[in-house]
Amino acid sequence: MSVFFRADTKYERSKMKRVCKVQRCEAAASGYGVYCPKHKANDRRHGAPTQKGITKSNLKPYREMVSQRVLKNAENPVWRKAEERWLTVVRLAEGVIGRFASGRPGFAWERRAAVEVVKLSQHVAAREIVETTLAVYLMQDLEPRRFCSERAFRTQLVRRVRGLAEVNSGKWLDPGSGKVRRVYDELPPKVTDAIAEWVVAALGGIGVYLAKLESEKARKEEQEAMELAEALEGVQ
Repeated sequence: MSVFFRADTKYERSKMKRVCKVQRCEAAASGYGVYCPKHKANDRRHGAPTQKGITKSNLKPYREMVSQRVLKNAENPVWRKAEERWLTVVRLAEGVIGRFASGRPGFAWERRAAVEVVKLSQHVAAREIVETTLAVYLMQDLEPRRFCSERAFRTQLVRRVRGLAEVNSGKWLDPGSGKVRRVYDELPPKVTDAIAEWVVAALGGIGVYLAKLESEKARKEEQEAMELAEALEGVQ
């Protein structure tokens, strides 16, 4: 008769190594989670375990695209309406803070999100918020591989918008390189999700439409370049 040993005791289970869920990561998962400490921290900070942070430098060419579009359509009321929609988010946040101040129950993460939005509005012009948000949408459309998921996109959107305000960051001297580096005040995921929800609801539609225009422009330019190359081949 065959005898099978089942490692179903608490002691035996504790000896079984659980590997991080991220592909090709051999580190042990932390606690009862599915990611190792490194990928768990990255998931919390950037919206996905393998998501890389979008920097101001990364976003710069897309900010320039938005600025050019604004200049080209300077008289179009869409930019003013976009700013008004952002200010609607600010008023919503002020209402959340007011409800808490009056003693009405609510979620702590929602209040924190509201405080962050109001603080942002006090230090950054509405046009800056709008153009940065639209730039992130352009990046998502033209470089979709930059974002691991929709949640990662929304997290990076909030990080870049908050990065506009100096009050959300600090500086420290890296002893290794001797360079002064900037570190941002990290928000809990629920707070980030709440801010993203408000911003996407207010400006997402404009962002998607603008991204569509830029995609069409890029395809047209590519087609013209191909036609020119074909024409040049016939030159003798």
